[in-house]
Amino acid sequence: MTDPSSLQQFLDRVAADFVKRLKLQVTSASAGEVSMTMPVGDDLVHGGGVLCGQAMLPPPTPQCSSRWWRRWASSSQ
Repeated sequence: MTDPSSLQQFLDRVAADFVKRLKLQVTSASAGEVSMTMPVGDDLVHGGGVLCGQAMLPPPTPQCSSRWWRRWASSSQ
């Protein structure tokens, strides 16, 4: 699925409420890559108008999470 409109509809349908509150907009997509924009509102800033770093983290994917977990588990032994 590389059509931005279809991806936006999918995101709007399946994303958790906290992700929906970020108001992400799919701007482009190609195989293995999706670009989105996110408005920066008062609810995402702190300390003098600085964007909260957690708001900029990419959404986790099962593949990304499992790779991170395996790397973390092996390095903490």
